Amino acid sequence: RKFLILITTLFFFFNFTTVYAKENVRYINVDEILNNSDLGKIIINKLKKQNDINLDKITITENEIKKENDEIKKLKNIITDEEFNNKLVILKKKIDKFNIFKNKILNEINEFKKKEIKIFFEKINPIIQKYMEQNSIAIIIDKKNIFVARSDYDITKEILDLINKN
Repeated sequence: RKFLILITTLFFFFNFTTVYAKENVRYINVDEILNNSDLGKIIINKLKKQNDINLDKITITENEIKKENDEIKKLKNIITDEEFNNKLVILKKKIDKFNIFKNKILNEINEFKKKEIKIFFEKINPIIQKYMEQNSIAIIIDKKNIFVARSDYDITKEILDLINKN
C-alpha cells in the first residue's frame, strides 16, 4: 500500500512539473528598458528637470535659513537674552515651515514620478502583450525578481528595440 501511494505521488509530481516546464517564460530588465528606451529617456529627463527645479527651491530657502541662523549667532553677545530667544523662536518657526514645504515638494515629485512611470507602462504594455502573443510567451518576469536564469531567456534587447520602433 505504501508503495502504491509513493508511485501515485511521484506520478503526480512529475506530471505537475512537466506541465509547468512547458510554459514559455522569459524575463526583461525593466530598469534598462526605462533608462534606454526613447520614451523612458523623455520621462527621465522630465523627472530630472522637475527634481532640479524643486532642489533649487529647497536650496534657496535652506540658504536663507542658514544665513539668518548665522546672523542670530553673531548677535548673541550683542542683544539681550530675551531678544535672542525671540529671534530663535522665529527661526524655529521658519525651520518648521521649511520642513513642511520640503516634505510637500518631495511628495509632489514622488506623485509626479508615479504618474509618469504609470504612463510609461501604459504605453509599453500593448507592445509587450503583442510580443508575447507573437512568440507564445506565457509570462514575462522582471530580471530583479529572478535568482538565477539562463541568459537566453532575457528578451530585454528585443523588447527595447520594439518600444523604440513604436
